[in-house]
Amino acid sequence: MTDEPRRAIAWFRRDLRLTDNRMLEEATDDAERVWPVFVADPELLTRHASAPGRVAWFAASIRALDERLHGAGSGLTVLVGDPAEELRRFAREVDADIVVAGADEDPAAVARDELVA
Repeated sequence: MTDEPRRAIAWFRRDLRLTDNRMLEEATDDAERVWPVFVADPELLTRHASAPGRVAWFAASIRALDERLHGAGSGLTVLVGDPAEELRRFAREVDADIVVAGADEDPAAVARDELVA
């Protein structure tokens, strides 16, 4: 029997690719079940309210990611709220062993990741 995690959340953030995505590869290599997840943070959306084109482009990118995931036999779960709270809640709900996310060096992202961890 292996000690590897068996249930994982693949947390999509800035990198919304399916191909050549190390985060997704790590999640799928280590788990028998993976939930692709994106968390729409209302606080972050409020900060970007003055850039509606950017928000619309990102929303379209999220929809496109969901379509690609459906084409691969999966789908994207979109959670709305504080990432630390929503990821913990969802991880308990699906009994996930790990949350896998790509590196993000933005200072706000680093602080967010510390809360999620």
